Amino acid sequence: MIANRRQWQVGDLVIHAGEAKERRLLRVVVARLPDGRLRTVYQFKKELPEAWAKRVMPEWPQRLLDPKRFGISIAKNRRAA
Repeated sequence: MIANRRQWQVGDLVIHAGEAKERRLLRVVVARLPDGRLRTVYQFKKELPEAWAKRVMPEWPQRLLDPKRFGISIAKNRRAA
């Protein structure tokens, strides 16, 4: 796994270390939880199965990576589809 030490902010686009590195699996950080985890939702909900699109996932920041590291171009703070 590629470790991450970046301090993610609400609105940042990220990709989870354990998922395929595909544009449709980008997530947006929507909240910071008291225990240090970040709440994320999928950015491109219309491109995913309905069950996935509804997920709100608390994740440790170390598991979230910069999509640019994998050649996924993004527009910062783009609203979820």
